[in-house]
Amino acid sequence: MIDREFWKKKYAHTWKNAKRRVLKVIEVLEDRGIKAKPCGFFATSTEYVKESPEEKGEPDLIIPSVENFVEVTGPDKPVSKEADLWIREDKFEYAENHPEKEIWVAHILESEDNLIRFLRLGGEAKERYTLIHPTIRGTPETYRSIPADDPNLYSLKRFCGHIKNN
Repeated sequence: MIDREFWKKKYAHTWKNAKRRVLKVIEVLEDRGIKAKPCGFFATSTEYVKESPEEKGEPDLIIPSVENFVEVTGPDKPVSKEADLWIREDKFEYAENHPEKEIWVAHILESEDNLIRFLRLGGEAKERYTLIHPTIRGTPETYRSIPADDPNLYSLKRFCGHIKNN
């Protein structure tokens, strides 16, 4: 029997970290004149609910002025800014299933002075990156590995410029 709440149960203790990251991205965007608001399934909540999103990988934020969507992610443990970024496979799949939307992922490294890098998902993005299956907390997971020096990664400044020019 499949436990539909397996991942929720496994990661419920990390939701406060996820919420903090989402709020940090909202704050830094708003500090640069870009309004962002939560839109994903309980994006800024730590409440345990039995429901699940209609579709896995739904982004956390919307930038209403340009109708761009942003998924916020990052490690719970310190990671070097030179390390590859790991983005869950379902984030790429969601973007693939919604080509009408401009979807980005914001990868934040709190251990590196809140370094935030952005990657546009969708199109051929998924095929550019290696599929990996690390074991985390005793469970194999599926990610795409993005090199830290990948030219498709946007700095916060470059991302904000992109948003303001659209």
